[in-house]
Amino acid sequence: MAKSYADVAAYLTKNAGSDLDKIRAIFRWTASLDLAALQSRTTELPEPGTPLDYLLRINWRMGNHANFIVHMARYVRNVGNMV
Repeated sequence: MAKSYADVAAYLTKNAGSDLDKIRAIFRWTASLDLAALQSRTTELPEPGTPLDYLLRINWRMGNHANFIVHMARYVRNVGNMV
């Protein structure tokens, strides 16, 4: 999560066959995260512009899951993983 959006998106969608499978993988992963536990395990602020940065912002009520999923989906599409 501290890596780039490209790395996280590639990891999450590597076994996905269709666009629907890709968005499902992103959604399932996002929905499975325990943001409070994630914050408690983070000892220093992450690099700005990383998935971890935005996920912590969600926990601080400065963002939301829907925008995170949309951002991930757009990014996956822009790097050519989605048709």
